Amino acid sequence: MIIIALTLLVFGCTTTEKTANVNYFVVHAGKEFSKPLRGAKIFNSASEYRGFLMARAIKANDVVDKFDFEKKSLLVVFLGKRAEEGYGLKINNIEDADKIIVRASETLPKESDAPQYFLAIDKTDKKKQS
Repeated sequence: MIIIALTLLVFGCTTTEKTANVNYFVVHAGKEFSKPLRGAKIFNSASEYRGFLMARAIKANDVVDKFDFEKKSLLVVFLGKRAEEGYGLKINNIEDADKIIVRASETLPKESDAPQYFLAIDKTDKKKQS
């Protein structure tokens, strides 16, 4: 299992903080990221999301064109591009503590889950931690 603590990527760590499950829905799942990037990030505006893409030379798509950033935050969880086909990501749950924690599993090459998920979550102002 991969544990991704948003904005501070932590793999294999757990938390003892009180947490609450975050309700989310999938806006889009796909393979847009053509770079070997791995992680998760919260966006609170279309310009913030497009800036993230431009800084990494990733082609923009229309995922955020109709997304309501006034009411929701966009949580993007991604594995990035790999040489082999068929890899994916399964979102197990999302928790809210002092940061947003995404619990996800990388799927085996024979499974067909998407390697990137664009999720809508309740608006949050969780900050990056270093």
